[in-house]
Amino acid sequence: MGFNEVDPGILLTVGVTGGTTTIPQVERSYCFTYIDTYNQESSPSQPSAVVSGAPDGTWTISGFPGVAPTPPTGKNYPAVITIRIYRTITGASGAAQFYFVKDMPISTTSYVDTVNDAGIVNNNTLESTSWAPPPDGLDGLTAMPGGMLVGFTGNTIHFCEPNRPNAWPAGYDQSLLYPIQGLAVWQQALVVLTKGFPSTGSGIAPSQFTFAQVHAPEPCIARGSIVTDLAGVYYSSINGLIALNYYGMQNQTITNVTREIWMKDFHGDKLIACRHRTQYLAINGTGSGFMIDYAEQRLGIVEVTPFVNVISVWNDNYTGEAYIIADGRVYLWDSMDTPQLTYQWRSREFYFPAAVSLGACQISSEPAIENPAPEDVVPQPGSTSPLALPPGINALFRLMVGPSQHVVHEQYLREPREIFRLPSGRKAFNWQFEIVAKVAIHSVELASTMRELKKV
Repeated sequence: MGFNEVDPGILLTVGVTGGTTTIPQVERSYCFTYIDTYNQESSPSQPSAVVSGAPDGTWTISGFPGVAPTPPTGKNYPAVITIRIYRTITGASGAAQFYFVKDMPISTTSYVDTVNDAGIVNNNTLESTSWAPPPDGLDGLTAMPGGMLVGFTGNTIHFCEPNRPNAWPAGYDQSLLYPIQGLAVWQQALVVLTKGFPSTGSGIAPSQFTFAQVHAPEPCIARGSIVTDLAGVYYSSINGLIALNYYGMQNQTITNVTREIWMKDFHGDKLIACRHRTQYLAINGTGSGFMIDYAEQRLGIVEVTPFVNVISVWNDNYTGEAYIIADGRVYLWDSMDTPQLTYQWRSREFYFPAAVSLGACQISSEPAIENPAPEDVVPQPGSTSPLALPPGINALFRLMVGPSQHVVHEQYLREPREIFRLPSGRKAFNWQFEIVAKVAIHSVELASTMRELKKV
């Protein structure tokens, strides 16, 4: 939201008559501002020529436009309903300052001022001298503590006047070295992600704001990937998912995926993401997405497939809940009022220097595993869907062996903690397991014997 500026071609004229001629004359200049329906004030008009006259004389100011200004083409500014008149008072130091005189209807074309300086000097002074409407193309509007709004154009950061979202003084602008991709706020800091080196800034007011460039070339390649979390700001770079906070910068996916996989398989340049509890939830425009849970010490990327026709994900500002848009509808992600989807999670393949036999397993899950599960949709004949569970079953464990991932054991899970034996007589160098479930599985522990399992 901005305001209608006063046409610089409007010039006020001032005439003075009468008054006591035996006392020193004073010099005055007048100007005015526009006030709109939201009580927003514009920058002032050109000041009138300085006129000398008796301080108790009759000062007549003419030249007010008398009609509301027409907003610039393409702008939809609020209607102007009032003009606010100011005049100068010269202090003991010889410096003059504009003071509020009176608010008048927009239809005003002239005003007669008979109030002496003593009746004006305690009024508010003109504060909108440097104010201007938002710059054209202002992007990335972000709120900061202290009533500041921040936006950008090109490589320039713009600040509004604190608590005045309509006013964007050019004196607050600061330029960075690289074109800006997006903004985020973490704690009290402004994080500026660019097509080159990112920057961070801090300050209690726009006039005191300072920026420091991070000395690491990690450009932001997807504006939609920017997410603020309790631990910092996350975004997609060409090298993976980057976390930036007070303690520095860290590549969160460097141990999981290569740069090529990040760009080709995860489509790092097309990500749109949000925060879901402790998870980074992202889509990439291919009908799938992924999640990264930072509360899990064994950090991994979980692919999410039911994102067909999903075009956006975001967080609600009031509740923090994650929402998605698909097929023209808005959906709450992970709603407590709808049945849980069935998921499939597969471990990495474990290699041993010598062939081993796994004979015991212990699995811990959430208590909801005991609740009867609704019946899954039965796969059609010929379907290879691995996500169907029998009626009443919330979780399934599969143990696989060898490079061919041959399934050697399946176990339906019915208790929050289950301990069971595995088929004996098979040794292998590499083992792998997977979980198909509708509830959270907390841990899976494997050992050669029950006795050994107690030590895990």
